[in-house]
Amino acid sequence: MTTSAAKLLHGAIAEAAAPAGFRKKGSSWYCEEVDATLVLSPQKSQYGSQYFLNLGIYWRRLGEKSAPKEEECHIRGRISSVLPDELGQQVERSLDFEDSSISDEERRGAVRDALAQYAIPMLKRCSTTEGLREEHRRSSLRRFLVARRLAMMLDL
Repeated sequence: MTTSAAKLLHGAIAEAAAPAGFRKKGSSWYCEEVDATLVLSPQKSQYGSQYFLNLGIYWRRLGEKSAPKEEECHIRGRISSVLPDELGQQVERSLDFEDSSISDEERRGAVRDALAQYAIPMLKRCSTTEGLREEHRRSSLRRFLVARRLAMMLDL
């Protein structure tokens, strides 16, 4: 990440994640819940100044990592996976630092608000067995990768 983009993105994440119990370790943010570790992990595209905000849920009954990388999580997706389509497009544009039509304050606000209003509450709901089953019933996870072991264990 470029320094200014990284600083802006981590600032937006911090504004939403810290009050929700997430703590930063390296470039990722972690929150320990009852059954799962929740992960927020920014990623820079290899092809330009676009960024992604990856979400992960690491089910502790299936592993012992205290700070799993997003790609080690049992449920994985991008922030746009939990957002209504129009808001998802707005956040994706906000994470494209090559788009100079968006101010830093607009970027920061879009990412912060999407995390606080949609992504973090959904991750928290998925941190218990019953909550995860309910989100699955609501089809909230339809755009996420769910590990086969977890799906089988919870009859998803």
